[in-house]
Amino acid sequence: MEMHSSLKVVLSTMLILTMIFSIPAWHTAGVGVVHAADFSGAGAGTANDPYQVATADQLNEVRNNLTAHYIQTADIDLGAYQGANSWIPIGNYEDWFYGSFDGRQHKITNLVISQNNANPVGLFGFIYTGSSLSNVILENVSVTGVVSVGSLVGDSMGTIKNSSSTGQVQGSDQVGGLVGQLRGPLTNSYSRASVSGDYAGGLIGVVAYPTSLRVSYSYATGPVTGSQYEAGGLVGFDINGEYISSYYDKDTTTMDDTGYGIGKSTADMKNIDTYADWNFDRIWSISELENDGYPYLNVRPANISYVGNGNDGGDVPIDAKSYLSGDEVTVYSNINGLTKTGYIFDGWSTEQNGNGITYFEGDVFPINEDTMLYARWKYDGKSTPVSPPYIPYLVKSNNADLSRLVLNSEGTTLALSPVFAAETVRYTAETDAEQVEFQLAAADSKAVVKLLNKPVGNTIITPLKLGTQTIVFTVHAEDGTEKEYTITLIRRAVTEEPPQEAVCSFTDIQSHWAQADICKALKLGIVEDVSSTIFGPDRTITRIEFVTMLLRTLQIPVDAEETSLSFNDTAELPSRLQSVILTGVSEGILTGYTDGSFRPHHTISRIELATMLAKAMKWESSSAPNRPFADQENIPAWAQPHVGVVHARGILQGRSGNQFAPNGVTTNAEAAVTLLRLWNTLELE
Repeated sequence: MEMHSSLKVVLSTMLILTMIFSIPAWHTAGVGVVHAADFSGAGAGTANDPYQVATADQLNEVRNNLTAHYIQTADIDLGAYQGANSWIPIGNYEDWFYGSFDGRQHKITNLVISQNNANPVGLFGFIYTGSSLSNVILENVSVTGVVSVGSLVGDSMGTIKNSSSTGQVQGSDQVGGLVGQLRGPLTNSYSRASVSGDYAGGLIGVVAYPTSLRVSYSYATGPVTGSQYEAGGLVGFDINGEYISSYYDKDTTTMDDTGYGIGKSTADMKNIDTYADWNFDRIWSISELENDGYPYLNVRPANISYVGNGNDGGDVPIDAKSYLSGDEVTVYSNINGLTKTGYIFDGWSTEQNGNGITYFEGDVFPINEDTMLYARWKYDGKSTPVSPPYIPYLVKSNNADLSRLVLNSEGTTLALSPVFAAETVRYTAETDAEQVEFQLAAADSKAVVKLLNKPVGNTIITPLKLGTQTIVFTVHAEDGTEKEYTITLIRRAVTEEPPQEAVCSFTDIQSHWAQADICKALKLGIVEDVSSTIFGPDRTITRIEFVTMLLRTLQIPVDAEETSLSFNDTAELPSRLQSVILTGVSEGILTGYTDGSFRPHHTISRIELATMLAKAMKWESSSAPNRPFADQENIPAWAQPHVGVVHARGILQGRSGNQFAPNGVTTNAEAAVTLLRLWNTLELE
């Protein structure tokens, strides 16, 4: 809606005054902050060793130390914090949050806040300058407050990135799907929550800061309802914001031409061409099968490695932290005493020849992809150097060393004899497994590692026969120099004991509607007892979990192959899971997404489940009768034949109200029952 300029000036003044009187800027940072209490989880609360939040109660403990650093390590259901025990926002104008919280793309579901006389309101109430919230995924929120109300945070002076929300948010003033009042930068985030109130926005209620504030690469789609004053698809009201490549769905928000962000049709919002300058390589993905076709966050991992670069003493530092694209990395010192005769250690470089970006201990930089830092060596002026301090720009490297050689088998790292060193070229290892995973890295980023004269990636799986076999990797340096590394593998024979019938002793399925079927599926080997007492019947299952169960049901053996997977997100999976995916692809059961990913750990949707079942059985869709569900129009055209045939065969049923719920999730119990039906069908055929 439009507003006369004079009225807008008045409202801007009012909002600025509100903002000024709520800023605790003249406090000493930390004054009024809740005193630290013991945290029940792992970690020390520092930037290098953050507290690890894995449960709802541990998330609630964040309020006990508002200056600490936290990472989320598992999906969290806040369903227990409802009614009289509904969630209390973390941080307020007296005790503000001044630390960092990284959700690591794990979900937080069922957040309920009912604060009809409170502000600011959100999972976090108020976060101060210098704080950060990142990679937080909120689903099915129900948040009610008065002023400065958002699902993630009510009032933010910190930094927000890579976060999203779904559900509903309502309040009186400054109400946003993700943030109520924004006074700090926000990037790569979205909200699909419905929003109602004054100064209401699909993503942000009010952008309120005297100087320019940036909102970038973000969007909103939820319906927005304003009472008296301004409302907008992306932002309800703006004082001095800058919007970079940020959008709102003008069809679903029912808002158009608010001046804050760009309004697009639903069709355009689901078209990757709309987001020409967004990072779909490392942060975003888009698929008609995910998030109702809108872009969704799929932040890729990134690793940092240190390379000695010709050292003849000491060891390189090992940074074992798990980073996501966009995370900040603090550069290590030469903590393990790297030395090189005739030279002095002089920091790290992104290029082996020292001509890249130089970093020293304590420097901080954002990591967006796997990065190697090479030791820089400066001539000490006292002795005759072994080699020039840096490789001349036009001289090609002759470095044909490996910097990494690790063998894994069934989740265990095999012992190499002798221990790996770049100059040692012959090794021996023993195992009783059927395959081995090699993890390799060349010391020089321009060198190529080959097996059987074919280039290989950083990870390769090799099947093993009983007895002794030899694997030879050849490293080809930039100047043509070659170096062979020979690994002799001995696969021992295993004497197998007769299998024992599984005993169904799960304690969490007593009186469950699927108890009998779960026990039968366990006996048949369709499901496995990872724990002797816990089955998790109502836990949702992922794509890789269902594929594994399906292959067991059909008794399709999972064989190791030398062929690498073509998906862009499976290289870090354990070898056994890569073999499962490879088998599923070769059997015609599995396909990936249009962005080249497989998403093994994403919760499987019902249309994906139906498609896998139909493809696995090679069932022809023409045999399916035309019995549409009440929500048939929500089933994509490509999936309707698959849904029809598995329904006609009695394998997959609808839900209440004759709804198929194509994007609905599948629980562990539902998967067991579905695959037991499939097993019974196989016995009849």
